[in-house]
Amino acid sequence: VMMHIIFQGLTGRPSFVCNPTFDFSTDSATLIHCLGCTKMDGPDKPSAPYKLRDVMERQEGAVPQVTMRTGQQVTVAIPDELAALRYFTGQITEIPETERGCRTQIKVKLDGNAEQLWRNWTAGIHRVACYGSLVKDLERFCRFADMRLISEVV
Repeated sequence: VMMHIIFQGLTGRPSFVCNPTFDFSTDSATLIHCLGCTKMDGPDKPSAPYKLRDVMERQEGAVPQVTMRTGQQVTVAIPDELAALRYFTGQITEIPETERGCRTQIKVKLDGNAEQLWRNWTAGIHRVACYGSLVKDLERFCRFADMRLISEVV
Protein backbone atom coordinates (compact mmCIF):
# COMPACT_ATOMS: atom_id res chain seq x y z
CA VAL A 1 0.00 0.00 0.00
CA MET A 2 2.83 2.40 0.86
CA MET A 3 4.24 2.27 -2.68
CA HIS A 4 0.79 2.98 -4.15
CA ILE A 5 0.58 6.07 -1.94
CA ILE A 6 4.10 7.21 -2.90
CA PHE A 7 3.47 6.81 -6.64
CA GLN A 8 0.05 8.49 -6.36
CA GLY A 9 1.63 11.43 -4.56
CA LEU A 10 4.50 11.74 -7.03
CA THR A 11 2.50 11.33 -10.24
CA GLY A 12 -1.21 11.73 -9.51
CA ARG A 13 -1.71 8.35 -11.18
CA PRO A 14 -2.63 4.91 -9.85
CA SER A 15 -0.38 1.88 -10.14
CA PHE A 16 -0.41 -1.89 -10.59
CA VAL A 17 0.60 -4.47 -7.95
CA CYS A 18 2.60 -7.26 -9.60
CA ASN A 19 4.82 -10.30 -9.17
CA PRO A 20 7.52 -11.32 -11.65
CA THR A 21 8.70 -14.16 -13.77
CA PHE A 22 12.05 -13.68 -15.50
CA ASP A 23 13.34 -14.33 -19.01
CA PHE A 24 17.14 -14.09 -18.86
CA SER A 25 17.50 -14.60 -22.63
CA THR A 26 15.71 -11.30 -23.39
CA ASP A 27 16.43 -9.38 -20.14
CA SER A 28 12.69 -9.23 -19.53
CA ALA A 29 10.31 -9.73 -16.65
CA THR A 30 6.66 -10.62 -17.02
CA LEU A 31 4.78 -8.79 -14.30
CA ILE A 32 1.51 -10.42 -13.30
CA HIS A 33 -1.40 -10.19 -10.90
CA CYS A 34 -4.99 -11.30 -10.74
CA LEU A 35 -6.30 -7.85 -11.61
CA GLY A 36 -5.08 -4.63 -13.13
CA CYS A 37 -5.85 -0.92 -13.03
CA THR A 38 -7.77 0.52 -15.99
CA LYS A 39 -6.72 4.13 -15.25
CA MET A 40 -2.91 3.88 -15.33
CA ASP A 41 -2.76 7.24 -17.17
CA GLY A 42 -4.68 8.96 -14.37
CA PRO A 43 -8.24 9.27 -13.10
CA ASP A 44 -9.19 11.94 -15.66
CA LYS A 45 -7.79 10.01 -18.66
CA PRO A 46 -9.49 7.33 -20.77
CA SER A 47 -9.66 3.80 -19.40
CA ALA A 48 -7.49 1.05 -20.85
CA PRO A 49 -9.36 -1.81 -22.53
CA TYR A 50 -10.25 -4.69 -20.25
CA LYS A 51 -12.38 -7.76 -20.02
CA LEU A 52 -13.91 -9.41 -16.99
CA ARG A 53 -12.59 -12.87 -16.19
CA ASP A 54 -12.76 -15.30 -13.33
CA VAL A 55 -10.01 -15.52 -10.74
CA MET A 56 -7.86 -18.32 -12.19
CA GLU A 57 -6.92 -19.92 -8.87
CA ARG A 58 -10.56 -20.28 -7.82
CA GLN A 59 -12.37 -20.45 -11.18
CA GLU A 60 -14.93 -18.02 -9.73
CA GLY A 61 -15.39 -14.34 -8.99
CA ALA A 62 -14.59 -11.59 -11.46
CA VAL A 63 -11.49 -9.48 -12.05
CA PRO A 64 -10.60 -6.99 -14.79
CA GLN A 65 -7.93 -8.28 -17.15
CA VAL A 66 -6.44 -4.97 -18.28
CA THR A 67 -4.66 -4.48 -21.60
CA MET A 68 -1.92 -2.00 -20.76
CA ARG A 69 -0.09 -0.06 -23.48
CA THR A 70 2.91 -1.58 -25.25
CA GLY A 71 5.81 0.82 -25.68
CA GLN A 72 5.02 2.41 -22.32
CA GLN A 73 7.91 3.02 -19.91
CA VAL A 74 7.27 1.75 -16.36
CA THR A 75 8.94 2.10 -12.99
CA VAL A 76 8.51 -0.76 -10.53
CA ALA A 77 9.32 -0.28 -6.83
CA ILE A 78 8.84 -1.55 -3.28
CA PRO A 79 9.79 -0.13 0.13
CA ASP A 80 12.44 -2.17 1.93
CA GLU A 81 11.68 -1.87 5.68
CA LEU A 82 11.23 1.92 5.39
CA ALA A 83 15.01 2.37 5.14
CA ALA A 84 15.16 2.11 1.36
CA LEU A 85 13.18 1.90 -1.86
CA ARG A 86 14.14 -0.82 -4.33
CA TYR A 87 13.29 -0.21 -8.00
CA PHE A 88 13.78 -1.15 -11.63
CA THR A 89 12.57 0.32 -14.90
CA GLY A 90 11.74 -0.94 -18.35
CA GLN A 91 9.38 -0.77 -21.29
CA ILE A 92 6.24 -2.82 -21.88
CA THR A 93 6.84 -4.96 -24.98
CA GLU A 94 3.98 -7.43 -24.85
CA ILE A 95 0.63 -8.10 -23.18
CA PRO A 96 0.58 -11.88 -22.68
CA GLU A 97 -2.75 -13.65 -22.42
CA THR A 98 -3.11 -17.15 -21.10
CA GLU A 99 -5.74 -19.41 -19.64
CA ARG A 100 -3.38 -20.20 -16.75
CA GLY A 101 -1.94 -17.83 -14.21
CA CYS A 102 -2.79 -14.31 -13.22
CA ARG A 103 -5.07 -12.40 -15.56
CA THR A 104 -3.35 -9.03 -16.05
CA GLN A 105 0.17 -9.45 -17.43
CA ILE A 106 2.79 -7.14 -18.93
CA LYS A 107 6.12 -8.25 -20.38
CA VAL A 108 8.74 -5.60 -19.62
CA LYS A 109 12.11 -5.31 -21.37
CA LEU A 110 14.29 -4.24 -18.47
CA ASP A 111 16.62 -1.25 -18.47
CA GLY A 112 19.23 -3.61 -17.10
CA ASN A 113 20.01 -7.25 -16.56
CA ALA A 114 17.21 -9.72 -15.69
CA GLU A 115 19.56 -12.16 -13.99
CA GLN A 116 20.91 -9.35 -11.81
CA LEU A 117 17.35 -8.37 -10.89
CA TRP A 118 16.62 -11.98 -9.93
CA ARG A 119 19.83 -12.19 -7.87
CA ASN A 120 19.06 -8.87 -6.10
CA TRP A 121 15.43 -9.79 -5.40
CA THR A 122 14.62 -9.16 -1.73
CA ALA A 123 11.85 -7.42 0.22
CA GLY A 124 9.23 -9.94 -0.88
CA ILE A 125 6.75 -9.92 -3.72
CA HIS A 126 4.03 -7.43 -4.64
CA ARG A 127 6.08 -4.69 -6.19
CA VAL A 128 4.15 -1.79 -7.66
CA ALA A 129 4.40 -0.64 -11.29
CA CYS A 130 3.57 2.90 -12.40
CA TYR A 131 3.61 4.35 -15.92
CA GLY A 132 6.62 6.56 -16.63
CA SER A 133 10.33 6.79 -15.94
CA LEU A 134 10.18 7.97 -12.34
CA VAL A 135 13.76 7.55 -11.11
CA LYS A 136 14.33 11.29 -10.63
CA ASP A 137 11.07 11.54 -8.68
CA LEU A 138 12.08 8.58 -6.50
CA GLU A 139 15.51 10.15 -5.92
CA ARG A 140 13.89 13.37 -4.66
CA PHE A 141 11.41 11.44 -2.51
CA CYS A 142 14.17 9.31 -0.96
CA ARG A 143 16.31 12.36 -0.24
CA PHE A 144 13.31 14.02 1.48
CA ALA A 145 12.40 10.82 3.40
CA ASP A 146 16.03 10.03 4.30
CA MET A 147 15.84 6.66 2.52
CA ARG A 148 18.28 4.90 0.23
CA LEU A 149 17.25 4.29 -3.39
CA ILE A 150 18.50 0.93 -4.67
CA SER A 151 18.47 -0.13 -8.32
CA GLU A 152 17.81 -3.86 -8.51
CA VAL A 153 19.24 -4.31 -12.02
CA VAL A 154 22.84 -3.15 -11.48
